[in-house]
This record gives sequence, C-alpha cells and structure tokens, in this order.
Amino acid sequence: MALPQILEELLALEGPAFVRNAYREILGRGPDPEGEAYYMKRLISGISKMRILTQLRLSAESKAYRPDMPELDPHIRRYRRSQWPLVGRIFGLREGDSPIEQKLRAIENQIEYQPSFSVNPDGVYNIGDFLSLYDRNFVHYAYLSILRREPDSGGLQYYLERVRSGISRVTMLGQMMKSSESKKYNTKIAGLNTALFIEWFFNVPILGSFCLAIDFLINIKNHLQDLRALENYVVRVSEDAKAYNKQTGVSR
Repeated sequence: MALPQILEELLALEGPAFVRNAYREILGRGPDPEGEAYYMKRLISGISKMRILTQLRLSAESKAYRPDMPELDPHIRRYRRSQWPLVGRIFGLREGDSPIEQKLRAIENQIEYQPSFSVNPDGVYNIGDFLSLYDRNFVHYAYLSILRREPDSGGLQYYLERVRSGISRVTMLGQMMKSSESKKYNTKIAGLNTALFIEWFFNVPILGSFCLAIDFLINIKNHLQDLRALENYVVRVSEDAKAYNKQTGVSR
C-alpha cells in the first residue's frame, strides 16, 4: 500500500518539526509545551514516529477534530495490525517497533551536537541564543522565533546557502528582523543592534579593517582556544560516528 503524501512528509521530519506538524495535521493545532516535551521524550527514547502518530490519532481530541481521516486512518489501522505478535509482521509498515529497531532509533536521536533551543511565546531572546546554533538548526529556529513559522523550501535553501558561504548569522538575523513579514510580530533580540553596528563598523574601509585586526590580536588567546575546541569537536564527531556504526552494524 503506497503511503499518501501527508504521511510521507510527516515521517520525513525530525525532532520538534515532526511533533509540531503531527499536532497540526491530527489535532488541528500546535502542541502545548507539555505535549511537545512528552512526545519529544518518546522520540528520543526510540519510539517510532508511526507509533506516535497512532497515539495522537486515537486520542479523543483527534476524533472530535476530524472523525474521519481517509488519508491517514487506513495506515493507522495497518500499523496497529503490524504490532500483533507473529501475524502482525505480515502487515508491517516501513517503521516497526521491535526492540532492535527501537534501540537503533534511540542511538540515532541521541547523537546531537547542537544545544537545544526553546521558542519563547513572548518573542524575547538574546543574541547568544542564536549564535550557538549552526546550519539547518540556526535557520529553522530563526524562522520559528522571528517569523513564527517553519521555513518554506525556498527560504530554507536561501539562508542555508548564505550561512554555508560564510555570511554571518548576525547579518541574517538582521535581515529577517527587517523583513515585512517579521513586522507582524513583536520579536525582540537583545544585543542584535549592537552586534549589527559592530559588523558595520568593521566593514568600514581602512579604519574598520585596522580595528578588526587590533580586536583579533587582543582576543587571540580566545581564538586559539576556539581552534582547539573545534579540533576536539571534529575528533568527537568522528569517534561518535564510529561508535554509532559499530552499534548499528554499519561498515564504511
């Protein structure tokens, strides 16, 4: 049985994005903090996405929101049959809940190299909250915080290209904050204006370059420490990847 597009899209999402979109599709609303924390804990423990979708769909709230979901209900029923001992394997979906599969997902979900980020309903942040994030995580949470939505494919691609080309995250935060869409919200990022001014000043011809060089020399001990931390981080990623491949039986 081919999976419908909505189920394919949900199963392709990871972490908080999966939980939030599952809530929207099945309950017609975003998750409350307690619900998001509960399902994130289940994901991290290795519970399958299909099992979480089933749990949401079987709730009284979901039945009240939409008694029938023809695009999802047949697959929920098929998944539940797949969990029957012995016979259930005949009806199995692409994601199972055997102890081995659950353990592998738990290992995968716990390999995390970026700090957690909590979206503040009041829209108040500090510049440091964002500067500890990188790549997709940075773009994802910048959108959720400033524009109050998931990034669309075009926006995600645009900002990923910029961050991967070396454009500073401060510049991109300033760009988002100046967009017409962000004006609908009252997001505040303490320290952003100061960081933007410093970036502008360091880009002033001659004077800015001179001051940037002085600043670099003054902070050279910190830069060297950052390089050592980066070296250690790269080794850590390599060692964790080796351990993960060993536990999952993957050879490279």
